[in-house]
This record gives sequence, C-alpha cells and structure tokens, in this order.
Amino acid sequence: MKIPLVYFFLLSLIIISCATVEMPSGGPIDKTPPQLISATPTDSTINFNSTEIIFVFDEFIKSVTKNKVVVNPYLPSNMYDISTQGKKVILSFNDSLRDNTTYTITFNQAIIDITEGNILNRLTYTFSTGASIDSCFISGKAIISELDLPMSKGIVILTDLSDFNWDTMPTYIDYINDGNFLFSNLPPNDWYMYALEDLNNNMMYEINKEHVGFYSNKIELSKNCKQENLDILTFLEFPREKRVVSAPRLNLNNSIVIFNQPLDNPQISINPNSSNIYTYWSANNDTLFIYNPITEWDTTKIKIVDNGLDTTLNIFTGLLNTKKIPQDTILQLKLLSYDGQLLPSDSFIIRGSLPFKWINKDSVFLIKNEIDTIRLSLSDDYALHHNIMNKISDGDYELIIKDKTAESIANTYNKEDKIRFSKLSNNEISNLTINFTNPLAWNGIIEINGNLLKKSVNISQGSTICIIHELLSDKYELFLVTDKNENGKYDTGNFIQRQLPERVFRYPQQIEIMKKWDQSINWDVPNID
Repeated sequence: MKIPLVYFFLLSLIIISCATVEMPSGGPIDKTPPQLISATPTDSTINFNSTEIIFVFDEFIKSVTKNKVVVNPYLPSNMYDISTQGKKVILSFNDSLRDNTTYTITFNQAIIDITEGNILNRLTYTFSTGASIDSCFISGKAIISELDLPMSKGIVILTDLSDFNWDTMPTYIDYINDGNFLFSNLPPNDWYMYALEDLNNNMMYEINKEHVGFYSNKIELSKNCKQENLDILTFLEFPREKRVVSAPRLNLNNSIVIFNQPLDNPQISINPNSSNIYTYWSANNDTLFIYNPITEWDTTKIKIVDNGLDTTLNIFTGLLNTKKIPQDTILQLKLLSYDGQLLPSDSFIIRGSLPFKWINKDSVFLIKNEIDTIRLSLSDDYALHHNIMNKISDGDYELIIKDKTAESIANTYNKEDKIRFSKLSNNEISNLTINFTNPLAWNGIIEINGNLLKKSVNISQGSTICIIHELLSDKYELFLVTDKNENGKYDTGNFIQRQLPERVFRYPQQIEIMKKWDQSINWDVPNID
C-alpha cells in the first residue's frame, strides 16, 4: 500500500519536532579576569639581557593595544612590539636597553579575555639590566580642582625638569585610573611631577580643552624613598590671550559676542552712538548680548576694551544680508521663577526676549488664590530687557498678560499668556546649617547646587558656622572654594607660571533637603596653607 505524499510530509515534521534539542542553560557567567600563569624571563629578573618577554595567561587573550601599555623609564611605542598568540602576549624590544636600570612594564586594562571580555585592571612586570632592582615608589591621586573629583583618565609623568613643558620627553609615565597613579621601582632620585588629561592620547597639552596640573614641590626620593598619597590638582586653564570666538546674529534684533574666557571689567563703546542699542553681559562676562532695532545703516561698530583685549567688531544691525536670518522677533514674556515657584525674598520679575519700549499697565492682571485681583506697580524703566514688579505675599497666583500688552524695541508685540505660579512662605522652605569642625583658615565661598536652585554665600576666615537660607526641596551638591584673593569667585591655575588653582572642597555626600525641614551637617574641612 502506498502512503500518500502529504501524510509522509506530516509524519516527517512530527519526527523532526520531537527530535529538537535545546542548549543547556549552563552555569554562572565567568566574571574573573585573566590571570598570569608565567613570565619568561621571570618577574624581578636582574642582569636582564633578553630581547623579548613572554607572558602566559590562563585564558585566550584579545590583541593588546600599545596605548594601554607603558614601559618605564619611558620608551616610545616604536621602540617595542606587542603580539598576541592565543594565551600568550609577547613584548619584543627593538633597541638596546640602558645599563644598570630598573624597568617596569605596566598593562593598564590591556589584558582582556577573548570570551567574556573580562579585563585585568593592572599588571606590572619588573626587571633590571643591572645587579639590583630599585624599590622607591610614588603614589597619589589626580584631582579635578573645580569639582574636587578624581580625574577619570589621563597621564602623570615624572621628570627632573622644573621647567618641563609638554613638548619634552618624560622620564616616567603612568596612566591614571579613576584618579589613581602609581610609580613603582624608581631610583632614589629627585623628581618633578605633572598631570595631563590627554584626551587625544598624544601627550600634547591643548590649553582650555584639557585639564593640566603639577605637584608644587620637588619630590625628593633621595630623602624619603616612599612617597604616598600625593595629590595633583588639575585645572582647565584659560587661553593665553583673550579673543572673540564668534559673533553670530541670532535674529534681526539680537546678536551675541562669545569670548574664549570671562573678561575682567569690559568697557563698551558703540558707533554710530545710539540710545536704542542695548548691551548686557552674561553672569561671568564671557558673552555679550546685543539688542537693536533695525538701523538705517548696515553695520554698527562695537568696541570692547578689557585687560589684554582691545577689539572692534562690525555687527550687522540693518537689513543687509538678512535673507537667512530668522525674521520672527515676537516679544516673549517670561516670569523668572524656580519651576513656577518664588522664594520668600524673591522679587516679582518679568523678562522679555527683547528690551521693552513700553508696557500697558492696564493689560496686566495678577489674581491671587483665584479670587483677588492685585494692582501692579510696574517699573517705568522699559529700556531693560526685564521689568521688576512689586513684591507680593505668599500664595497661589495667576498672571494674565493680554495681547499686545508690551512693545519691544523691534516694534513687535507679545501674545496673550497666562502664567500660574506660587509665592512660597517661610514655612514652605528649608534652611541648611553647616558646622565646621575647625575654624576656617581662609576666606571662602560656599556654593550649593540643586536641579533648580543654585546659591553662593561668602564666608569669612575664622568662621565655624554657615547658614544657607531658603532652599527648595531637592538634592544638592555642596562646595567650599578657598577664596584666598577675596575676589568672590573660583580662580583657575596657570601652568607656565606654575600657579595653582584655588582649592575646592566637595562635601562627600549629596544633601537631600526636604520641604519644611531644616537640616544641620558637620563638615571637617582640611586646613590647607
């Protein structure tokens, strides 16, 4: 009897499905990094005369890249080769080594197993071409000064040059790992130490782009062979010369001038002189905002003079070359608040996207608790791009601004808007009391930064307590700036002049401020010179 073809096909499918085999679930994932089994010649070999070193691991290894390997005293990467063969890593020297010298080879997160990608954090191999191995060492942290946080990556170098610059070959180098650096098996010499963020991995310093730093004292291993816990403060240095980075025209009535660093005390002159052209500086004087009506002339000369700067810019204020410039300069009005909240001491401020020419006071209404309409006393100083109104009591409010309430210097008007906000009472905010373990040895600045609110408070030498008032419910970072020159701000360093930045201390934990709940903390701030 012949079996129909269709039945034969169905029977085959059943047999195949019954025979399907699933892969076993297996055990836990291997998270152990590769382990060194042997090295030839062995670690700590003296009278070393080999041309290569063979490292054998317990797992198959990915190809090792040279930018994660350091040979000290520093050898440029073209003076040795690295190859990977299964579980072996082979380092071969292309030139002769120095006599009577202790060498270290450090693999910085360079050894990675080929299966799970587990990384061996650091492996150091030592040998000497002489009869003994040096035993001095230096360890410490590279710290980003303005944040008081470890610099995650970069390099630290040792040299005998007090006037070292980054176009000179270092004597020793170590890669930074989460701020930490370590130089082991050093000779008992005296050294100068420097750090660089080295974002481009080229050991060339790019000012104002990379953090740089130096240890302020000579490290005398000749007197103390073991130097531990040395901090290098790194800083983002201002460019050597002040200059304009860009001066774009944002729309028909607004241009900005961006500088490569904050200016000290800039002075401005305008030609042709016009009372209708307004200028405002950003909080740290690194950006100039220019507001203007359309002028009959094409360009306006803006001269800016500051310490080390004297420049004149031709800013387009007419209609020339405006086809690609945004034409819509509608006046937008905004309440200055913290996400719809005003603190008890806050003024009631409305800011315009352009300076005002006038405001119709009868077209602005403020309603409290959806019942009472409050009469406003508006400032007549409409030349400013913000308008300060009267202070108000705590409660919930709705600000109603009618259509064409205000006219800007560009002859444009606002659209109708309704803004809801709250004026908080003293019972709805919190205060933070900071108790210092020791009286401060210098004048300082307390800075507290939240998601919405940022505050700074000057604090005098000898203070043991500081109270920060009117904080919103939030999580805050707390800093203390050592303002030794008493200029009210953090000052960065200067590498060429070997000038250290001002020290900043970060409170070790985030501070959570809760509504209606005053808090007190103790802070043991180091007493530095």
